[in-house]
Amino acid sequence: MKRRWFRDTRAGVATVQFSAATSEAAIKRADVLKNYAAFEAMRAELEAGHLGQFAVLHDGQLIGTYASIREARTAGNARCGVGNFTTQEIRSEPIELGIMAAALA
Repeated sequence: MKRRWFRDTRAGVATVQFSAATSEAAIKRADVLKNYAAFEAMRAELEAGHLGQFAVLHDGQLIGTYASIREARTAGNARCGVGNFTTQEIRSEPIELGIMAAALA
């Protein structure tokens, strides 16, 4: 996070000014979180029909599913613009029981 400090001698107070790069990073992070939340909401449906594929999401919407990460990124760049999308592998994850797994065995 880039910050520039400067002192306004007339007011006698220090102020912080955030750079444009910081704002862009915050926006990018918000977009990623929005896309991941959308993916989680449709995870069961995607796992049922597209297991092992890659989902492309943009602005909280599913753009498509693709057989490889290369196909997914190529399609994402073409449809959404370079870097304006996220990709997520569609896979079922095992449930980790941790210490309880030993107790149940």
